[in-house]
This record gives sequence, structure tokens and C-alpha cells, in this order.
Amino acid sequence: MGFLVAASSEAAADYKGDLERVAGEIKNTPPRPGVEQAAPASGARPAWCGPLTEAPYLGGMTSHLGSYYEDPVNKVYALVGAAEALCKNDTSQPVIKLATREIVQLWMNIYGLSAPDAVESLKITVAKGARDAGQKKACTALALDDEIGGAERAFIRAKRDLFDCPGSIDQRISSMGSSPMVALVPWLDSSAKAPDELVRLAFVSKEVDAFVNAKGDYRDKVLLGYAINQFDFKDLDPKAALHAVSNDPALKGNAWAQVVVKETLGQTRLAMMAMQDEIKKKTDKDPDWKMLLITAPQQGYNDWLAASAKYKAELQRSAEFEQTAFGPSRKANAGCQKALKADLVPILKSLKRTTATEFLAEMNKHPVAGLLFRRLQACVAVDGDKMAAKEMLKINGIRVMRGPRVAAYYAVMDALGKIRADRTKFSVQESDIPIERQDILEQLTYDLARDATPTGYSVWDGKGVIKTMKKGKDGINVVFAKDKQQIWSQSCKQLNRIIMFANDGRPIYDQSCTGKVITADVSPDPINVPEHLAEGLAPGRQVSFGVSNSQDRRISMPFEIYADKKGKNLVGYYGIEIK
Repeated sequence: MGFLVAASSEAAADYKGDLERVAGEIKNTPPRPGVEQAAPASGARPAWCGPLTEAPYLGGMTSHLGSYYEDPVNKVYALVGAAEALCKNDTSQPVIKLATREIVQLWMNIYGLSAPDAVESLKITVAKGARDAGQKKACTALALDDEIGGAERAFIRAKRDLFDCPGSIDQRISSMGSSPMVALVPWLDSSAKAPDELVRLAFVSKEVDAFVNAKGDYRDKVLLGYAINQFDFKDLDPKAALHAVSNDPALKGNAWAQVVVKETLGQTRLAMMAMQDEIKKKTDKDPDWKMLLITAPQQGYNDWLAASAKYKAELQRSAEFEQTAFGPSRKANAGCQKALKADLVPILKSLKRTTATEFLAEMNKHPVAGLLFRRLQACVAVDGDKMAAKEMLKINGIRVMRGPRVAAYYAVMDALGKIRADRTKFSVQESDIPIERQDILEQLTYDLARDATPTGYSVWDGKGVIKTMKKGKDGINVVFAKDKQQIWSQSCKQLNRIIMFANDGRPIYDQSCTGKVITADVSPDPINVPEHLAEGLAPGRQVSFGVSNSQDRRISMPFEIYADKKGKNLVGYYGIEIK
């Protein structure tokens, strides 16, 4: 027994000596800007430690801390090792109390957490398997359903990004590397149901992280994304995010998920502080950068909100259609044209429309006309004439302003064009402004019209003034007024003299041609317009149209209808009457 007591006393003395030896290796790290100072440790066992069940020993605690001190970047695992090793010690010892406070402070500095939240985070991290189990539980609950599309799918994907869920085949690389979450912007701009704050946190955290990791000249391109993303940066509500993770059915009761949200909020807050400092320095120094990052986007954002305010109901109805169209049931969209057309037509009637060119220009000036038009187009694909919807897709140059963020984008693009006209070596260009290149509504229309006849209404096209109309077996039979014009007519005969040989060896012969000016009727042959596309047709009106490959039946879709034979005053546009 005496030997055991002596051995125990010797071990205790050795341990005390070890503590004295390493005391100077523990730094008193101050809090980083934006982080509070950790209070001195009380000496009680930290929450991430269980009871001490063996003789205390250092267990590599200070070596782990030393590894962290040498290179704190990407060395979180070293700090975790220090926290685990600390649990093998007598936490009432002064040196271990210093180490406890140091580990908590370093963890607070990494994640921007309060002291209690840092301890909670360390507890989840140190616990064997707790993080993996929590992540698996969250990611399983946030699984993507193949039948879910549109905004709902985009928001689930964002949450999966937030919790770093692996193995999602639905993920795609953004077309804008400087803005990793750019594909989410259209859905943040316009969705039938606003996302919860976890979606916004996923967006903001990933975008700010791109700034943190940007180096050299590329940093300007990442900063340019701030012009579009600043509104979500400013609107991020930490309390709402914490409420969401506590109440989301997929995440409720998941302590790991709650810790991840707190960590992400803290790190994002610190990164945004650094980003704001850099932006202030840049915009104070260079007025053109202030125009790009502050003045122009805020003006575009606010102008869209003000101009679109009176169309709140119309936007909501079309957004609800869009979400249903991305869903599993085609039948759910039955009758969509009536409501969507009723919302769109009064807007189109209010636009100047002497010509189609002017009409499109005026549509692009309107805050919601392009969006409502393209959503109606998708409706036509699912609840109307699929070939007609495909023809509508061929209209080029319609700006679809889904919301204030896209409006900010166009404002920045216009401003940058003016800057580059003056500063030809400016560090960024229009193509660097982050925007989702994939047109959501174009892809939706293609998907909904996928089983349509391969060839639409534009195999042949024509233009004429309507003489008569009558109902027939193929819809409305339209006969055009004669259009007599003087044209050059010639006839040629082949001569025996070879001029040259073609690449394949065929001889090319000389010709003798004679011709004269004749009067001819150049009016189109009669067409048959399906009744659902015949809005706005009337005798005396000029119409341009496309004809399908239906041979002699000449099934047709009107593209542009004008009030008179001179082609002025647009009154019909791709099946929509706007007189």
C-alpha cells in the first residue's frame, strides 16, 4: 500500500510539474473585432467534457494549441484536439482554467459566437459522431423530391447547401463563379411563397464566403456581386433564422442543425463586417465604384418596388401559376390562361405600340409586363397550344424583371456601360455582373411543350391584309386582299458554253436571260387560324403570320396584327388581342 501511495504522489507531482512547464505556452488571445471577450473559466468541467475517470494528464493539449497558433487557417481540427485533450485534465487547476478560457475565446473568434454558444458548439463538435448523426438526420429530412420543382425545390437545395448535404445529383455549378448562389436570385426575387430565413442565410453565407476566399484581381468581380446581393445582406434577420431552424419540421429538435445555424450566422456577420469595410474604402476613393455598388443598384431596386406596387395581386397570381406549373400535375393548371391573360392585357393595352419594335421597347420599360408575358407563354404550353408557346419563345429581347434584384442588375449594367465608355481599362465589365443565365420561364415552357409537334407555325411566314374571314373545319379561314405590285420577272435558258466546274466536277453553263417589269398579285394564299389564336383578326387589318407544315391546310398562327393595312397601331400580338 505504501508503494501505491508513493507512486500516486509521484504521479501527482509529475502532473503538477507538467502544468507549470506548459503554463507559458498558453496565449491570452484577445477577441477579434466584433466578438466579445470570454470570461475566465470557473474551474468546473466544461460542458464538452464528461467526468474525469482517470488520473489527469496533459494528453497533448498544448501541442494541439501550438499547432493552431502556428497556422490557425484551416486548423479547426487542431483546436478540437486541444478541447478533447483538455478533458483529460483537472479543470480546477489554474493552468487548465487558462486553457479553457483560451479554447473558448479562439472558438468564439472563429465563429463569431457568444461564449455560451461557443461552448454549445464545442460540445456538439467534440462529441463522437454527434455532428455526423445530426447532419445525416437533417439531410435525410431535406431530401429532394423529383416531383417538386420551381421555387420550392430551389429553397430546399439552398438549405441543403447550408448544411453541406452530400450526394445531391440536382446540384449544378453556377455559371458565375464569383457568385456561387446566383441561381437562387430569381427565386428570391419572385416566388409564390416567400422563403424562410434559412434560405436567405444559405444565400448570404455562401456569397460572403466567396468574398473571403477571393484573391487578387478576381476580388473586384466578387465585390461586384455586392451590388445585387446587398439587399439580402441587409435584410438577414438572425432571430428569424434561429426561429426557423427551431420550427422547421425537417430540423426541429436537431441540436446539430441549430449549432450550424449559429456558427454560420456568426461567421457571416464577421465576414460582412470585413466586406463592408473594404467596400467603404473602395467607394470613398472611387466615385465610379460607388455608382456601381451603391447608387445605381439601390435606385434600380427602389424604382422597381415603387413601380410594381400596384401589380401585387397580378404578380402573386402569376407566381402561383408558375409554382403549380413546376409541380407534378398538368391538370392543376387547367384554365390558367383566363386569369393570366386578364392580368396581362390591360398592361399591354397601356403601352405605346405603333409598331412591334416600339411595343417591345415599351414592354421592357414596364416593371412587370415581360414577366407576366413569359408566364402566360408557359401557361399556353401547358393549357393551350404547345406549338404556339414555342413560337412565343422565339420573340427575342424581352427583359423579364422578376423582381427588384434583377432590376438592380440592369441598373448596374447600364451604369457600367457608361463607366467603361470612359474608362476602357476598368477592372470589371458587364459580363462580370452576376446573373442567372438560364432563363427559368424559357426552360419551363420547353419542358411543358416537350411533346408538341416538332415543327411549329413558322415553317413558312407571310404578311397580308385580311379581306374575308369565315369559320371552317380548321378554324377561321382567312382570305387576303389582292396585293398587286410591279415586280421584275425574267426567264433564262442554258447555253452550251461551260463557264467553270463546281467542286464536285459538275459543269456550270452560261445562261441567256430576258426579263421585264410585270404587275403581279403577291398576296398570301388563304390560311386557317385555330379559333384560340384568332383574337384580333378582322377584315381590313394587316397580319403577319407563320404557317405550320400542314401542307394545303395551311394552319396558321398570327404573330402581329395591325389596325389597318399600312401596318400601324399594333392590336394583336401572338394570339393576344391588345386593341
